[in-house]
Amino acid sequence: MNLIQLGANVGNDHVQKFIEGYNNFSKIILVEPVAKCHPTLKENYKDINNVHIESSVIVSDPNALPGKVDFYIVDYPEYNFDVENFEVSSLHEDITRSRGIKWDELGRKLQLDSLNFESLVSKYNLDKVDFLFCDIEGEDEKVLNNLDLSKYNFKIVLWEQNDDKSTLTLKQKFKELKYKVEQIHNNVIAYKEEYENHIQNFEQWL
Repeated sequence: MNLIQLGANVGNDHVQKFIEGYNNFSKIILVEPVAKCHPTLKENYKDINNVHIESSVIVSDPNALPGKVDFYIVDYPEYNFDVENFEVSSLHEDITRSRGIKWDELGRKLQLDSLNFESLVSKYNLDKVDFLFCDIEGEDEKVLNNLDLSKYNFKIVLWEQNDDKSTLTLKQKFKELKYKVEQIHNNVIAYKEEYENHIQNFEQWL
């Protein structure tokens, strides 16, 4: 089984709990562009095998070649769980500016490496992606709506809802492919019926 998380931050979240419970992965790809998150992310996953941390920004354009993109962060001195946690880092300045604490003082635009989803899958030689988790500040639906969902044959996909219209489109696409779709707070989960027993704890984790 292979798993990808887009927007891993520092782990210690619903995805890590799922990984620890399932415990049967060939490759786990944790995508987190903010380098200051990586030490804590590595520490949280130190006892889990087959983990790869990817620092590229994932872009939604399926035709985009690997390159550089503008990426906005509030550049705190280091990761801090309570407030200074880099969770609103984004491709969109307006999102990071409006949600970030101390933007006027510490807001920065970085040039970071970028990949689209197909390039990410190719980089890690994944023949399939069984589980996909997305929390990438406004890009979730854009990335997913640009994928050929039937090609990847995901078992479980969970994303943060940002745009009602785009999420409605996505829900319909998954339902047409015979997925079950449920709303969990501000997240949406689509899953194959035979994996229903794997999603029971997400409501309390999220």
